[in-house]
Amino acid sequence: MLTSLLSIIGFTKAPPPRPPSRRRVAPVSKPVVAAPAPRLTDDERSAMQERLAARAEEAAAQRQADADRRFAVAVRRVVRHHSGNRVLSPEELAAAEAGVGAETLEYLRACRLAGIQTPILGDDRITDRVRTAAYRADLLARAQTDAEGWDRAWVALLKAQADARRVGDPEPAGLVIPGDVQNLIAKLHADRLARLTRRQGGQAGQGGTAASTIPGAVVPPKGPTDGRKDGPEDDEPEPVAPAGPKR
Repeated sequence: MLTSLLSIIGFTKAPPPRPPSRRRVAPVSKPVVAAPAPRLTDDERSAMQERLAARAEEAAAQRQADADRRFAVAVRRVVRHHSGNRVLSPEELAAAEAGVGAETLEYLRACRLAGIQTPILGDDRITDRVRTAAYRADLLARAQTDAEGWDRAWVALLKAQADARRVGDPEPAGLVIPGDVQNLIAKLHADRLARLTRRQGGQAGQGGTAASTIPGAVVPPKGPTDGRKDGPEDDEPEPVAPAGPKR
């Protein structure tokens, strides 16, 4: 402090100025401006769109292949479970049934009732997207068109329900038959009745067709089966009990 006073009075020299701080100040950077994208020619733009479309198509095909593979695996697990080859836990069975779908799952049950063996894909074919796609399409189509299989299952279910009632056991649940299949079954019964009528001389099936007992089935309209028109002068034929359609 004495030195400072003496320097103020003028007896001593003032101390040298303090050197500037050594802390570096970061320079202010200028914002980087992106270079404008080059303009594409019409050919380049068309080629890029084709590549994008091809990638999207391949991705969609892969998703479909994965869905077909999961479906085939789920069907295999359900079939093996009910055949006793590989019993699943309730959680595993519920997951497999969800992967199959309600309508196809009911058709698998119909196949079991009718004694129809459902084919499954092995490990060597489950990864082939062509085979899994064909397998899924075939099984879905059969579930919507296999009138013979559904009919056999329905008859077997009626017998199982009657047997359960006779011994006092719980009856099996009813079979949910799609409406289109019910129409096909009604046509199937009508064709059987027509063949039986021709064999028995036009007197079979006067009591109705078996299709009329299917809930919700469309029954073909009744009418004379021998080509005659009803009239007051027509003689009523003697009723003949039909022998029933052969399976």
